[in-house]
Amino acid sequence: MIRTVDLGPFRLSLLPSAPYCVHGASPTDTVGIALERQRGVHAIASDRRVDFDTLPYTLAVTPAGMAVYSESDVGGEYLLLSLPTDARDKAAVTSTRCITTGSKPVVAAARQARRAMLAGSDATGLALVIEQLALLAQPAPTAAQRRALQIAPQILDLIEDHLALPSLTLAFLASQSQLRPLDFLRAFVARFGITPHQYVLERRIQRARRLLQHTRLPIAQIAADCGFAQQSHLGMHFRRAFGLTPDRYRQFWR
Repeated sequence: MIRTVDLGPFRLSLLPSAPYCVHGASPTDTVGIALERQRGVHAIASDRRVDFDTLPYTLAVTPAGMAVYSESDVGGEYLLLSLPTDARDKAAVTSTRCITTGSKPVVAAARQARRAMLAGSDATGLALVIEQLALLAQPAPTAAQRRALQIAPQILDLIEDHLALPSLTLAFLASQSQLRPLDFLRAFVARFGITPHQYVLERRIQRARRLLQHTRLPIAQIAADCGFAQQSHLGMHFRRAFGLTPDRYRQFWR
């Protein structure tokens, strides 16, 4: 289910984690933020299709008229903001596609926008988030962010495979990266804009969200399967992220 909000000249869309295929050029400049990892095939401003692996919280600024082909068998939750013409200078949109990683303001604004759209928040609050997102286009990744890219895919796979286990601590993840805990923490935040603990929590509530949508499992079992010690622990973090309790979200989805 795609959720779209039009506020003045801005259009904000929350695209679900689902298979997709898009081909064409947007008539407006766009800012896209990956809320989940995405893998597939794409071609940007060319006919040459290549495999891509977009990691969470990657921001892409695409100028109007640039041809984009993108296809994924799985997809991933994605926030897409269409910018009005007069926002080009403010957003620092160029004639080429700009990719940015590790921006804490981007992560915070994107997660706030998702929560507002899912919970049906008032337009005033969402308008403020949209304005923030429109100003967040930044230069290419720093050297520290590029170094962090080297460890990111393997660590994300490890986290995804062990979400139900309590062993996903900073010390454990750092040991798997052959880094000291403090060095791993700095590299992770440089790449994703959030701490490893915040990322693990995000993936756990996202997995709980899918189970609420697609199964009839009791919420207590979902909490346990997703690595939460108690159902109330899941409920607290779920509501904080999405603006709804797990039970209310399940009812709303159906």
